[in-house]
Amino acid sequence: MSEPTPSTPEINGPQPGIQFEIQKPELIYAAVKNGASGKLAHALLESPLKEIELDLAGEAGSFDLIGEISFARDPADLDMGNQAHNAMNRIVQSLKSEGNEVLERGGSFIVPGERGTQLVISHEFPLDRLFVSTGKMRDMISRYVQVVPSPDSQEDTFNSALADTTDLIRKIADGSYEAKGKVTPDQKVIIGPPKRSFGESENNNPDSLIGKIEIEKPSVTFEDIGGQDEAKREIEGLAYALSHPDMYKKWGTKPPKGILLYGPPGTGKTLMAKALASQADARFFHVKASDIGSKWYGESEQLVQQIFDAASSNGKTIIYFDEIDSISPNREGQHEATQRVIGTLLQNIDGMDANDNVLIVASTNRMQHVDPAMLRPGRLDRLVEVGLPEKEGREQIFKVHMGKASQIADRELFSDVDLERIAAQTDELSGADIAEIIRRTLEEKVRLEGRGTEPSLVSTQDILKELESYERVVKSRKKDQASSSAYL
Repeated sequence: MSEPTPSTPEINGPQPGIQFEIQKPELIYAAVKNGASGKLAHALLESPLKEIELDLAGEAGSFDLIGEISFARDPADLDMGNQAHNAMNRIVQSLKSEGNEVLERGGSFIVPGERGTQLVISHEFPLDRLFVSTGKMRDMISRYVQVVPSPDSQEDTFNSALADTTDLIRKIADGSYEAKGKVTPDQKVIIGPPKRSFGESENNNPDSLIGKIEIEKPSVTFEDIGGQDEAKREIEGLAYALSHPDMYKKWGTKPPKGILLYGPPGTGKTLMAKALASQADARFFHVKASDIGSKWYGESEQLVQQIFDAASSNGKTIIYFDEIDSISPNREGQHEATQRVIGTLLQNIDGMDANDNVLIVASTNRMQHVDPAMLRPGRLDRLVEVGLPEKEGREQIFKVHMGKASQIADRELFSDVDLERIAAQTDELSGADIAEIIRRTLEEKVRLEGRGTEPSLVSTQDILKELESYERVVKSRKKDQASSSAYL
C-alpha cells in the first residue's frame, strides 16, 4: 500500500535574502519516518557568515533538526572570537522584545517558533559556530545534550519544525549581516533527502537507500517525449512485463528481465525509462556510476546488493543503470574492484529470473564498452535503439518544450513559430540540444526585460538566431574533442 504524499512545508517566503527551497519532500519525510540521520542542506555564504548546515538526527518515533551557522574569521576583527555569542544575544533580545518567552539553560536558550516548535540556541566558543536545534544544545566539550524532548515523527510536526528552524536561521543570518552594516545576500539553500553515511543499519526498505541513489515514482509519460515513435512503441509494450506478467504465462513464455537502451547522448533514454516506470506504476531506482563508485573496499558491491534486495521486496520496481558502460565496462584489464562490482551485478540480474516485480533497464552511449556478459540471453538481452530524431520527431520535441515553458509561465510565450522551417535546420541535433535552444531563446527574453525593454513573444527568427549561435558552439566542441582524440 503506497504512502500518502506529505504536504510541503511552507518555508519559501517571498522576502529577499536567504531562501530555503525543499526538493523531494516525500523522500525527506520518508527518511524521518524511517529514523534516518544525515545532512539535509549545506551552503557557503558571504562574509561575515561562512556556511550553513542543516542536519537530521533520527530515532524510532522522533527526530531532531540541527542547524549550524559558521562565522567567517576576519583577522582585522578583534571581536572575531565572540561572533556566535553576539549573534545569539541579538536574536534572544529581539525575541524578548517581541513578547516571546525565552528560557535560559546553562548558557543556551529555549525559544518558541511561530508554529509552536521549541527551539534551542547554543554556541561553541571559540570556533564561531551557532547551533539551532529542535531539542539539543551544544555543551563545552562539543557534545549534544537533550534540553527539550525531541519532536514526534508526525508529518505536521516535522513540517512545522522545519519551517520554524529555517525561519530562525534566516533571522540570525539577517541580524549578523545587519550588525556588520551589510545587506543579506540573495541566496537559495536547497534542502533535500539526508545524505547518509554507508554502514548505518540497513534493511530491505527503499527508504534505507535515501541519499545513496534517486528513488521516485515518475510522472513522465510517453506523450512527454517528442519523436522516437518506434522506440516508444517497443518500450511501451514492455510495460506489460511488470503490469501484466500473467499475460506472458498465458502464452507459455516469460517476460523480459533486462532492457538496454542505446544511442547518442541527449536522445531521451532516461526519459524513456521513466515513462516506462510511470506506465507500469512502478518505483524507479536511478543508479549512476557516481553512486556505485567508492574508495572503500567492498562498499560498491554492498550497495549494489542492497539495491537489488530493496527492489525485490517492495513491489513493482525498475532498476535503471544510467551509463551502464561506466558501471559495468568490459572486464578485460579492469581493476579487481570493478570486476567484483560486475560480478555482483550479474549474479543479482540472474537472480531476478523468478521475480516478476523487477525489471532491469540500462542505457549507454557506447555499446562496444559494455561487458559482453551483460548482453547474454536472460540479462540485458532486449536492445532498443534511441537514436537522433528525424525531422518530424524534432518538430514534436520543439512542441513539447515550448508547451512546457508556456505552462510554467502560465501564459503563451510563442507567436506564429514555423516549426517545419526550424526543424529542417536542426539535422543531427538531439532532444537535449533542442531543449537547450529553447532555454537559451527564452533566456534572451529575460536579458531584454532586465535591461528595461519590453520583449515581444518568441518568434521563428528568435529561435533561428539562437540556433545559429548554438551550432557554432557545437562545432567548436566537436573540433576540440577531435583534437583531444588525436592527441591521445
